[in-house]
Amino acid sequence: MGINVNIQSSVVSDSLRRIKNVIKESDSVLSGVLIETDEASISLRGTNIDSTLEIDLPANILEQGIAVIPYKPLNDYINALGNEKINLKDVSKKNNYQLLISEIEGESKTKFNCLNHDDFPDTVKCDKLVCSMSIDNFLLMLKMVNKAAAKDISRPMLSCILLSIKDNSITFASMDGYRMHISKSPITTHTDCDLVIPASVLISLLGVLSSNGEDVSIYVNERGTLACFAQSNIRFTIRMFDGKYPAYQKLIDKSMARTRAFTIGAPQMKSAVNKVTAATKYDTKNPLQVTIMESDDEGTMVQLYSRGGEVTEDSVNKVLAVNTFRGPELVLQVSNNLLIDALEVLPADAVVEISAESVKSPITITAQIQDISFISVIMPVYQAGK
Repeated sequence: MGINVNIQSSVVSDSLRRIKNVIKESDSVLSGVLIETDEASISLRGTNIDSTLEIDLPANILEQGIAVIPYKPLNDYINALGNEKINLKDVSKKNNYQLLISEIEGESKTKFNCLNHDDFPDTVKCDKLVCSMSIDNFLLMLKMVNKAAAKDISRPMLSCILLSIKDNSITFASMDGYRMHISKSPITTHTDCDLVIPASVLISLLGVLSSNGEDVSIYVNERGTLACFAQSNIRFTIRMFDGKYPAYQKLIDKSMARTRAFTIGAPQMKSAVNKVTAATKYDTKNPLQVTIMESDDEGTMVQLYSRGGEVTEDSVNKVLAVNTFRGPELVLQVSNNLLIDALEVLPADAVVEISAESVKSPITITAQIQDISFISVIMPVYQAGK
């Protein structure tokens, strides 16, 4: 006996779109999707060894079975059907594995050559609950830190994102040697642990998890080598990086003890930085200079200035009013791109505090979005006499 299932093609199509994130293009069984049934549902699973995605779907199960179909031809055929009720039936003969997919109320049918399901890797269960949290908060916190993870694979630890779950809070952290992004939120924790996960894998959760208001739960296996991010019918299991993430808390504590700072709307600041950047040819010899100054007529103002490019002075100078200011005059020299990266991950209504102790010290950007706190620490581009 083998698979015999009736299911809606659009449901399968949506699952295949998510599974694409883990499919490995090769001639091996890893290029396939495992389809397995139980009494009431059908499970679709894809893996590349380092990450595995499994999705359960309700279906009319006529006979239980298992099959592995190459992803690309299956995805192409299912997408071409639109929203049709289809039947999946095992028509294998001896060692010739085949699955017939046909429209129940139409004439379309295609027979697929299957891969040997005995070669498909088993899934290691992650059954130790670490925490559960709002899916919206999880995805926002992930977006906040993703850009600061190193893209240079020669520094593998810095190309990872840390999820530190302890003391009823979760902290996302990333750094690349030039900047660091931190997002933190209170949650209820069941198991304290640190998860170090490659950023390129973790960010694929944006295309895997459902933004339907359902919480996401995080599990680990007994050995502490795998992390699973789960919703009711989705389980995304990731192999964690083996090693200890660099200590970041001391730098955060030091960066927060600033006597010079100003607050301003994140979109307002981002727009001004973009305009200055577009008008100049940025390089490390011509960093963006940010100056806080007092004006008798207009109060405290922030001036953004860049010396690069052959443009008029007006096109590289932007002066903005700040919300609040503390401390003496403040001058910052910072990379345009790193400053924009920190500002554009924030919601449109966010207000940021930008602070530094001197032109030589790291620049700290902080924001509070409901119960999520965000911190970005950016190394300065200091040039004497500028």
